Amino acid sequence: MSNSVTISYLNGKTQAYSKAITLPASKSISNRLLLLQYLYFPDLIIQNLSDAHDTVLMQRALKQLSEVNIIDVEDAGTVARFVSAAALFSSEEVIITGTERMQERPMNELIDALEALGARFAFLNKERRLPFKIKGLSAQLIESAKVDLTISTAMSSQFLSALLMIAPRLNRSITFHLYGDRNSWGYIEMTIKIMRSFGFKITESEHTIMVEPHIPPLTLKSIMVEQDWSSAAFLIEILSYLPKKTRFTFKGLQSILNSSQGDAILCAWAQDFNLIYNDAEENIEFEVVDSAQQVPTRSFKNNPDLVLPYLMSMVLQKKKFDIYDVASLQYKESDRMLAIEIELSKCQVVFKKT
Repeated sequence: MSNSVTISYLNGKTQAYSKAITLPASKSISNRLLLLQYLYFPDLIIQNLSDAHDTVLMQRALKQLSEVNIIDVEDAGTVARFVSAAALFSSEEVIITGTERMQERPMNELIDALEALGARFAFLNKERRLPFKIKGLSAQLIESAKVDLTISTAMSSQFLSALLMIAPRLNRSITFHLYGDRNSWGYIEMTIKIMRSFGFKITESEHTIMVEPHIPPLTLKSIMVEQDWSSAAFLIEILSYLPKKTRFTFKGLQSILNSSQGDAILCAWAQDFNLIYNDAEENIEFEVVDSAQQVPTRSFKNNPDLVLPYLMSMVLQKKKFDIYDVASLQYKESDRMLAIEIELSKCQVVFKKT
């Protein structure tokens, strides 16, 4: 392998052009399908599985649950939360660990819920943080026909998603009583939509979600993973300052009406990027149009992964804009908003925080 790289620059395009792009598969959908496959449907064939690092780690960790007693999730928060929940059904004690940053990320809400379901934890460093030993004791729940759990939706959607997916296997009705801001709620909706597509019985009200003790038979031999809207966001960011009438066609990307991904909201936000979009037979097309003049104001409560490409697009267009509901970004693999502010301040971009 070469140990050096030479960088050169092509002349920027000044005329409109068209390009068709095949995006990677959604890792969020892939990871959910892998957990459901592990828990309920070992014969399910998952087509177009993501090759993202998180998904590779997810596959490895689920395989290790049956083979070894130490699982390293590295820096993957989704894997840490989903595999910890799946460990409730492991017959052996499991140690789950991760990178130094992963060991700082919150796990309290999930740990509290898993303890209520019968798991036993031993914390090897900091209280209620990775690394920890977990021993699944879910059989103790046999005496109860119904379980009520209270969980915050303010910090991480992954806690509730993990619990929703293990709930049917607990062989009793599980009612989740929700409180707090519904941050990243699009990922909860994704989890519920995927589970319902298999036939799991889930009932929602304003402050509760109830999962019935019903494991449906596998009627689908295979399932196809959608292309990834979060990846599309970064190409849309670039597209927003290309010549007018330039078109990108994203092959296989599902429309906002059909996709289970919350980040499909980019269709509705197209004008912010100086774009219009068309939904045409399993493809999504974005075209550059005249710049929108109004100052956009957007909430990222449901779509935290869109903050960086959205913000960069607005900066490159030299637009003034307002964004809010971004507090949850401090709990990611890094404090994303702090990192963005530090780097963009070097480019004379002014942040006004409230």
